[in-house]
Amino acid sequence: MNNKITVPLRFVYVLIVVLFLFSCKNQKTEVTVCGTLHGYHKKNPEYSYQSLYQFIETYNPDVIGVEIRTEDINSTFNFLSNYYPREMVEAANRFSDRKIYGVDWWNADIAGLKMSDEIISNVPNIAWERAYQADTIFLKRKPNIIDELFKKKIAIVADASINEIVMGDYDSLNFRYYTELGNFLINSPHEQLYRSYMERHEMIAQRMVNVVNENPGKKIMFLTGADHQVYAKMKLKDAFGSQIQLNAAFQ
Repeated sequence: MNNKITVPLRFVYVLIVVLFLFSCKNQKTEVTVCGTLHGYHKKNPEYSYQSLYQFIETYNPDVIGVEIRTEDINSTFNFLSNYYPREMVEAANRFSDRKIYGVDWWNADIAGLKMSDEIISNVPNIAWERAYQADTIFLKRKPNIIDELFKKKIAIVADASINEIVMGDYDSLNFRYYTELGNFLINSPHEQLYRSYMERHEMIAQRMVNVVNENPGKKIMFLTGADHQVYAKMKLKDAFGSQIQLNAAFQ
């Protein structure tokens, strides 16, 4: 008599899927938020474009989020190069074999619209910025601490390494800078400019949270301008706490 027990193939398949999902759920998602320097990568030998790409290669993430709007992320290299920072476009191109997300956000008025010269010319954020810079009478009342903090940030950007940008003093200086700027601009004719800065920080960070939720158990790297970095870290910590390993690559 043959006492061999046969297991239905469907049951085996379901068991494999369940075990896989369970392992993903229990494997901590590794998240790295990497502040970049945009044009300053050209001037800073300690944190060049190439050193950033090499870091990404070494870290070897499964998923990469870049500071490009979702509406534009699938556009051509040449198109993106007209509107977005060089390191964002290059990283999305070099590592296109990974899962790439666009996490940038500018303004609700242009949500869903593909970037164009016309949008750049008419987006409210830029108009608010121009009005602020042109208001020389108002700028005379600007507290010295705002310019002092800005200069300290630029001094760091000039020669800091990637580790120093991500784990050094830049975040605390930047947070204080925006706090002082808010104290100056809130309840002024230029309050909307400050609100737009903070809304962009928040929306970029929220898009990062969405990416993490969609990719449990994966190694995820976000590239974002250094000014957004501190707000992204805060948002991710609030959203996930100990469920993720945040910036373990730099510790």
